[in-house]
Amino acid sequence: LGGWFDAATLGVYGIALNLATVAEVAGSRLFAAVAMPAFSEKVRMDRSGLPSVYFRMRLPFDLMFLLCAGALFSLGPVLVQGLYDSRYAQAGTMLQWLSFTLVFARYGMTGSAYLALGEPRLLTWIHVVKAVSIFVLTPVLYSMFGLTGALIAIAFHAAPTLPVMYWFNRQLGLNDLRFELKVLPAWPLGYALGEMARWLLA
Repeated sequence: LGGWFDAATLGVYGIALNLATVAEVAGSRLFAAVAMPAFSEKVRMDRSGLPSVYFRMRLPFDLMFLLCAGALFSLGPVLVQGLYDSRYAQAGTMLQWLSFTLVFARYGMTGSAYLALGEPRLLTWIHVVKAVSIFVLTPVLYSMFGLTGALIAIAFHAAPTLPVMYWFNRQLGLNDLRFELKVLPAWPLGYALGEMARWLLA
């Protein structure tokens, strides 16, 4: 990005990225502190019971990430306006796009399940696909749509890992389409709450 944008735009992007990753960093720490020990203990006691623990643990994290993503998409400009002066207003729009990283960050717990099952190679493949995705999508979308394209590539670069992850999860018994659909309404709920907050603050 430093080769495409001037220093001012890159600085504004840094502000938006920091705001977008606050929830992700907090969630990742909870993944490490809570999910991994729980998964490891369940695998030692009864490996067949891991799926039930996996989805029970994922539920609050998925809801939190999706709610935050929806709220940030709504409140991005307002949040930036409240924290910074008008010179950084562009960070609000950037934050709206980058909020979608949280939609995919919720799958971080799946990596903990792979490690607990003694399958670190699966997590390695996820990281490889993610790395290839961001280094391919970012320049392609930037060349087509400029700054907005680069932001979309960054926000959605984890999307190509989902088919790979679902394939791995099918082999491990960790797929549940009903669960995946059940949590999705949390995003529009977060957006609605954000819009309500905007109305109250107006």
